[in-house]
Order: sequence, then C-alpha cells, then structure tokens
Amino acid sequence: MSCFTNGHASLNLFKESNGVPALYKNQVAAVGAAMSHFSTKSDPALIAMPTGTGKTAVMIILSYAFKANKVLVITPSMLVREQITKQFKNPELLTRKGIIGGDNILPNVYELTGIENDPNRWTTIIAENDVVVGIPGTIDQIDNIETTIGKDTFDLVFVDEAHHSRAKSWISILRKFSSAKQILLTATPFRRDKKDIKARLIYNYPLKQAFEEKLFSKINLVAVNTANVTSEDEKNIRIAKAAETVYNARQHQDHKIIIRTDRKSSAVHLLELYSQQTNLKLNVIHSKLGDRTVRSRIKGLTSGELDGIICVDMMGEGYDFPALKIAAVHIPHKSLAITLQFVGRISRTNTEEGNTATVVAGEHEFKIDSHQLYKTDSRDWSIILPDLHKAKIQKTNRSSLILLKIFPSH
Repeated sequence: MSCFTNGHASLNLFKESNGVPALYKNQVAAVGAAMSHFSTKSDPALIAMPTGTGKTAVMIILSYAFKANKVLVITPSMLVREQITKQFKNPELLTRKGIIGGDNILPNVYELTGIENDPNRWTTIIAENDVVVGIPGTIDQIDNIETTIGKDTFDLVFVDEAHHSRAKSWISILRKFSSAKQILLTATPFRRDKKDIKARLIYNYPLKQAFEEKLFSKINLVAVNTANVTSEDEKNIRIAKAAETVYNARQHQDHKIIIRTDRKSSAVHLLELYSQQTNLKLNVIHSKLGDRTVRSRIKGLTSGELDGIICVDMMGEGYDFPALKIAAVHIPHKSLAITLQFVGRISRTNTEEGNTATVVAGEHEFKIDSHQLYKTDSRDWSIILPDLHKAKIQKTNRSSLILLKIFPSH
C-alpha cells in the first residue's frame, strides 16, 4: 500500500487552531473541486490560484485525497523542481497543523535532475519512491518513455505553472501518461501566445478575492521620473538609486530585493552599474547558469550575504522566497500573466512585516493590454491588477479556450 493510501485516513481538511482554519478557504475549495471532477470525469482538470495561495500544498493534499500510488510532478524550472521536492518530502506546515499525519506516512521523493534512459534504473526509482519531480525538457527527452518508465506507472500527474510557454513538452508527457488523473495548476489560466491551456477549468480563485482575504499585501509603485533621460544607463541609474533608497528604508531587516531585466547581458551590465552607483550587495541568476552556481547564489541571498538578486525571468514563476518584498524593474514584463507571477512573488503575506510590497520602476513604463499600470490617481497595484486579471479570465472563458480536452477520446 502506498504512503498516500496509508495517510488518507489521517487527512483533515477542516483542522482548526483556536478557531482559525489551518488551510486557506481556496485550498479546501480546490481539493473539493478536484475530487468532484474526477468522480464523474476523466479529462484533465485545471485549477487557477494566484501565486502564493498554496498550490503546492494542494498537490500534496490531493495525493492523499486520491490515495495515489505513484505521483509525477512536472514543474517549469530547476529552482521550483528543487523546492517542490523538498516540500513533498517534508510538508512541515501541513504536518504541524495536523492536516496530514507524521513521518510514517510521508512520501519518498525522487528529484529527476538529468535524462535517465535505463529501464532497470527506472524500475528501482519507481519501486523506492512515491513521487517523481522533474522539468518538462528532461522528462520529455527520455527515450520511449512509455516503455522506459511505463505508461501506466503514474496514476496522478500534476503540471505546475501550466500557463508556461514550454507547454509543448508537458503536453507531450501528458499524452504518454494518458491513463493518469491529470491536474494542471496555474496562477493565470491564459497564455502569452494566446494558445489554449487544454484542460477543463474546475476551480478559479480570483485574485481580487485573494487580496480581500488578506493573502496578499498592499503593492505600492515607486514611479521613477525617467523623462528626458539621455541614455539607457541614465534611466537604469535612476531606478537603481531609487531602489537603494527603498531598500534602506525597508520595514524588516530580512527583506530582500529582486531586480528584473530581460537579457543575460543586461543582467551582467546591471550588476556592474549597481556596484558602481549603490552599496547594494547583489548577484545574477539566469537559466544558463549551472545548478551549483544558482544554488550558491540563492544561498547567498538566504544567508544574508546578498541584499538581492538580479534575475532574467528565473525567480518570477513558481519560486517561493517570501523575503522578497521589493522589486526594481528595469525592463517590464509585457504580459499580464508574467506580471502577476512576478508581483505575486513580493506581495504574499506569509512573512513577518509582510503588509506592504514595493515595485520601483520607470514612470509610465508598465503598459499591459493597453492599460497603463501607473496612474497619477492610483498607485496601488492591489487595486489595478485584480481587475485586469478578472477581465482577462472572463474573456478567456467566453472564448472557451480552456474548456478543450487534450485527448478527444480520454
């Protein structure tokens, strides 16, 4: 019997402490929606929950709720893969709050860090582990995956950050494990390329409701005057100096800063510029760096050696680091989906003094879907972004883009 079957009886979605529910209401609702969906249907299910509202916990809870035998988690990046592996191995918050049982029913988890083509090795991996966590590009490159791993090996498959642009890989994987229950989770059930997320939307937790229920903090925009700058460097220096001022005035010493640009070369240049123009201690991460280098730099951030990190679309999606409360944006995201992901990183309230997040950016530079995010009469993004998010989802629903099936006969 699997650990999830053994732990099913101890699952308690309605645990309370001093009258306060242990789970967010949206987590309970998402679990209930998935249970309801798969009681009568078998097509892939889509759960939409804003970044920071507990998607990983929902995956863990559903593994117990469904009495899963073997679970596959597909996640977009090395950082998120590592984080989800740790959370499945030790769901400390869920066990401490009494939602699931203790050590004797916790899963063994295998983090797939490279392509594994040996069927005998997979036999061992599957026999010794309850959960496999990997990124799409690694899993999809396994030779003859249906026979190397076994097409019926996993009975529950999760896709984390399902709006991600690398959808081709995870769609291919889902087709190869078509007999499994498949649950896609995302903060934004629409994609930048306007293609379908081909699953049935079973639960949507509105961003506006998340703000109303205090799962996110107030988001202030510090608009830097970049009018009449004579060069890109001058604009970047103004943003850098404003970011340093905000950082030095931060409410809590553990708060860190994330600096966003769009290219590796720009990140390296910004590192030099910040070192010359500010006293902030920073480093760079991007997807082309090796795992060991990325881990080392993240460790520098968590240990206090660094004040912040300059990133190129690497810590914006899925990665959970609650101390990131300040963002300096040198090149804005052009899509609402990724802007929501990025802002969600800094506005969650599950950290001390997490009542306010700050975005530092050039004045009037954020424009998404013909909407200017900076307004002279309203700088609080916690008002503007939820309305944009709601309108986008309504438009997506009207177009029926997310109610299609990956497998017409599934």
